[in-house]
Amino acid sequence: MDHPRTVTLLDGTVRFLADAEETEARILLTEQWIPEGPGPPLHTHPMTEVFHVLEGVVEVLIRPEGADQPEVHRLESGDSHVVPEMAVHTFRPAGEGINKLIAAFSPVGTGEAFFLDAGSPQKGPMRLPDDPHTDPEAVAEVERAMMRHDFLIVDQ
Repeated sequence: MDHPRTVTLLDGTVRFLADAEETEARILLTEQWIPEGPGPPLHTHPMTEVFHVLEGVVEVLIRPEGADQPEVHRLESGDSHVVPEMAVHTFRPAGEGINKLIAAFSPVGTGEAFFLDAGSPQKGPMRLPDDPHTDPEAVAEVERAMMRHDFLIVDQ
Protein backbone atom coordinates (compact mmCIF):
# COMPACT_ATOMS: atom_id res chain seq x y z
CA MET A 1 0.00 0.00 0.00
CA ASP A 2 1.56 3.29 -1.07
CA HIS A 3 -0.88 5.69 0.61
CA PRO A 4 -1.91 6.25 4.22
CA ARG A 5 -4.74 4.15 5.62
CA THR A 6 -6.10 7.16 7.56
CA VAL A 7 -6.33 10.86 6.69
CA THR A 8 -7.70 13.88 8.50
CA LEU A 9 -9.99 16.18 6.56
CA LEU A 10 -11.00 19.51 8.13
CA ASP A 11 -12.32 18.41 11.56
CA GLY A 12 -12.96 14.75 10.67
CA THR A 13 -11.06 11.57 9.94
CA VAL A 14 -11.36 9.07 7.08
CA ARG A 15 -9.92 5.55 7.30
CA PHE A 16 -9.65 3.37 4.20
CA LEU A 17 -11.12 -0.06 4.94
CA ALA A 18 -10.90 -1.29 1.33
CA ASP A 19 -9.39 0.76 -1.48
CA ALA A 20 -9.11 0.64 -5.27
CA GLU A 21 -6.09 -1.66 -5.25
CA GLU A 22 -7.76 -4.18 -2.93
CA THR A 23 -11.10 -4.22 -4.78
CA GLU A 24 -9.87 -3.84 -8.39
CA ALA A 25 -11.46 -0.35 -8.36
CA ARG A 26 -14.94 -1.76 -7.75
CA ILE A 27 -15.55 -0.15 -4.35
CA LEU A 28 -13.99 2.25 -1.90
CA LEU A 29 -15.00 1.47 1.67
CA THR A 30 -14.26 4.07 4.35
CA GLU A 31 -14.91 4.61 8.02
CA GLN A 32 -15.47 8.26 8.86
CA TRP A 33 -15.51 10.03 12.22
CA ILE A 34 -16.99 13.51 12.08
CA PRO A 35 -18.10 15.91 14.80
CA GLU A 36 -21.45 17.67 14.55
CA GLY A 37 -21.35 20.33 11.86
CA PRO A 38 -22.51 21.54 8.47
CA GLY A 39 -20.99 18.89 6.14
CA PRO A 40 -19.91 19.50 2.53
CA PRO A 41 -21.83 21.69 0.05
CA LEU A 42 -24.49 20.16 -2.19
CA HIS A 43 -22.65 18.24 -4.90
CA THR A 44 -22.73 15.42 -7.41
CA HIS A 45 -20.17 12.80 -8.37
CA PRO A 46 -20.06 9.87 -10.80
CA MET A 47 -20.20 7.24 -8.05
CA THR A 48 -22.99 5.63 -6.08
CA GLU A 49 -22.48 6.39 -2.39
CA VAL A 50 -23.82 4.38 0.52
CA PHE A 51 -23.97 5.76 4.06
CA HIS A 52 -24.25 3.45 7.07
CA VAL A 53 -24.28 5.03 10.53
CA LEU A 54 -22.34 3.24 13.26
CA GLU A 55 -22.83 5.83 16.01
CA GLY A 56 -24.55 9.19 16.20
CA VAL A 57 -26.85 10.82 13.67
CA VAL A 58 -26.18 11.70 10.05
CA GLU A 59 -28.61 13.56 7.84
CA VAL A 60 -28.37 12.75 4.13
CA LEU A 61 -29.88 15.46 1.94
CA ILE A 62 -30.86 14.62 -1.63
CA ARG A 63 -32.35 17.20 -3.99
CA PRO A 64 -34.57 15.45 -6.54
CA GLU A 65 -34.38 16.74 -10.10
CA GLY A 66 -36.55 19.84 -10.46
CA ALA A 67 -37.00 20.36 -6.72
CA ASP A 68 -35.98 23.56 -4.96
CA GLN A 69 -35.18 21.96 -1.61
CA PRO A 70 -33.48 18.68 -0.72
CA GLU A 71 -35.23 15.80 1.00
CA VAL A 72 -33.71 15.07 4.41
CA HIS A 73 -33.11 11.45 5.43
CA ARG A 74 -32.21 11.24 9.13
CA LEU A 75 -30.04 8.20 9.80
CA GLU A 76 -29.34 6.90 13.29
CA SER A 77 -27.15 4.05 14.48
CA GLY A 78 -27.73 1.02 12.24
CA ASP A 79 -29.48 2.98 9.44
CA SER A 80 -28.25 3.12 5.83
CA HIS A 81 -29.08 5.17 2.74
CA VAL A 82 -28.02 4.85 -0.91
CA VAL A 83 -27.29 7.96 -2.99
CA PRO A 84 -27.33 7.16 -6.73
CA GLU A 85 -24.50 8.39 -8.96
CA MET A 86 -24.87 12.01 -10.09
CA ALA A 87 -27.64 12.70 -7.52
CA VAL A 88 -27.46 16.19 -6.03
CA HIS A 89 -26.75 15.52 -2.37
CA THR A 90 -24.81 16.24 0.77
CA PHE A 91 -24.70 14.99 4.33
CA ARG A 92 -24.30 16.57 7.71
CA PRO A 93 -23.24 14.97 10.97
CA ALA A 94 -26.08 15.91 13.33
CA GLY A 95 -25.39 13.94 16.52
CA GLU A 96 -23.53 15.37 19.48
CA GLY A 97 -19.97 14.16 19.94
CA ILE A 98 -18.37 11.98 17.28
CA ASN A 99 -20.62 10.70 14.50
CA LYS A 100 -19.20 7.47 13.09
CA LEU A 101 -20.22 6.07 9.73
CA ILE A 102 -19.23 3.77 6.95
CA ALA A 103 -19.27 5.37 3.50
CA ALA A 104 -18.88 3.24 0.39
CA PHE A 105 -18.34 4.52 -3.15
CA SER A 106 -18.82 2.41 -6.26
CA PRO A 107 -17.06 2.32 -8.53
CA VAL A 108 -14.07 3.82 -6.75
CA GLY A 109 -13.94 6.61 -9.35
CA THR A 110 -12.10 9.60 -8.03
CA GLY A 111 -13.34 9.33 -4.43
CA GLU A 112 -10.11 7.80 -3.18
CA ALA A 113 -7.99 10.38 -5.02
CA PHE A 114 -10.12 13.16 -3.51
CA PHE A 115 -9.59 11.97 0.08
CA LEU A 116 -5.85 11.60 -0.49
CA ASP A 117 -5.62 15.05 -2.11
CA ALA A 118 -7.78 16.92 0.42
CA GLY A 119 -6.70 15.03 3.55
CA SER A 120 -3.52 14.85 5.60
CA PRO A 121 -2.01 11.50 6.63
CA GLN A 122 -2.77 10.49 10.22
CA LYS A 123 -0.45 8.21 12.16
CA GLY A 124 -1.45 6.04 15.09
CA PRO A 125 -4.94 4.90 16.03
CA MET A 126 -7.93 6.54 14.36
CA ARG A 127 -8.99 9.73 16.15
CA LEU A 128 -10.34 13.16 15.36
CA PRO A 129 -7.65 15.64 14.26
CA ASP A 130 -5.51 17.08 17.04
CA ASP A 131 -5.51 20.42 15.19
CA PRO A 132 -8.71 20.67 13.11
CA HIS A 133 -8.80 23.18 10.26
CA THR A 134 -12.27 24.56 9.60
CA ASP A 135 -11.42 28.14 8.67
CA PRO A 136 -12.84 29.47 5.37
CA GLU A 137 -9.56 28.93 3.46
CA ALA A 138 -9.32 25.28 4.58
CA VAL A 139 -12.95 24.71 3.52
CA ALA A 140 -12.29 26.44 0.17
CA GLU A 141 -9.25 24.20 -0.42
CA VAL A 142 -11.38 21.07 0.19
CA GLU A 143 -13.96 22.42 -2.28
CA ARG A 144 -11.19 22.98 -4.85
CA ALA A 145 -10.06 19.37 -4.30
CA MET A 146 -13.65 18.21 -4.85
CA MET A 147 -13.69 19.97 -8.21
CA ARG A 148 -10.28 18.53 -9.18
CA HIS A 149 -11.73 15.05 -8.71
CA ASP A 150 -14.99 15.16 -10.70
CA PHE A 151 -17.22 16.40 -7.88
CA LEU A 152 -19.52 19.19 -9.07
CA ILE A 153 -20.57 21.67 -6.40
CA VAL A 154 -24.19 22.68 -6.94
CA ASP A 155 -25.68 26.07 -6.04
CA GLN A 156 -27.90 25.90 -3.00
